[in-house]
Amino acid sequence: MKVSLGQARTQPSLPGEIPVRFEKAFGVDRETLMGMHASYDFAQTRSWAKQVHVPRYKPHAA
Repeated sequence: MKVSLGQARTQPSLPGEIPVRFEKAFGVDRETLMGMHASYDFAQTRSWAKQVHVPRYKPHAA
């Protein structure tokens, strides 16, 4: 099965405003929250990465 880039990711990324709100409400550092979300995104990417088929770039001779 081939997956296009548009199909590969269906969940929106964490808006920058949300970690600021959590930091103010709960005292959790926004960089920590963004790092946790990035780790989650990378884990999700690993789960479907083998389904994405992209041909290797071959530069033309100049």
